[in-house]
Amino acid sequence: MSGLFAFTEEPMATAAPVEIKALPFEGIGFDEVDGIVEGIAAVTGNWDRVNECIEAGAFARTIAERKSKIPMGYDHEHAFGLTLDMAEISRADLPQRVRSAAPDATGGLWAKGQVVLTDENIRRLERTRERTLAGKPPGMSITYRVMRDQKARAPSGREGRLLGELALNEWGVQDRLYPVNTAAMVTEAKGMPVGVPVVDTKALVG
Repeated sequence: MSGLFAFTEEPMATAAPVEIKALPFEGIGFDEVDGIVEGIAAVTGNWDRVNECIEAGAFARTIAERKSKIPMGYDHEHAFGLTLDMAEISRADLPQRVRSAAPDATGGLWAKGQVVLTDENIRRLERTRERTLAGKPPGMSITYRVMRDQKARAPSGREGRLLGELALNEWGVQDRLYPVNTAAMVTEAKGMPVGVPVVDTKALVG
């Protein structure tokens, strides 16, 4: 894979490993002309199934420095599109269904992307739509490096982590991993109305 849509990592000042969080969403669709995907890629302030909580402001630096350079991927193996816009939003700006799923959420990471409509990506979108309509949607996910964190006691009683600053590598559609945070979801995707219930599945471990 080469050229405009190749996924490359910029040099980082830290050797922190790349981590991933996979998340469910309510629905996804596509328009063969526009191919726009929009939604909540991550939620801040709530504890996920692996006893981690992303703090508000965790994405501020990576958005300011790299927003337009963060690719939208599919399964973190395929170039899927480009980021059009991205921002941390407050709790008040979260969709009601997100606030209901995560009463303790303080906000989230909103992202909007343009799918590169190659034949392969159109087939991926068609498969995603079929799964969503069947009530078995794939998810959204982010990959990132933890730049700042601290240990904390999670509501489960187990030792967890507060993630204070994350450097995003990628966001996008995740067809194979199970979600660790059931509150994040696509809020709008051109070509199909949103409204498929969130699927509550077990986190992938091991």
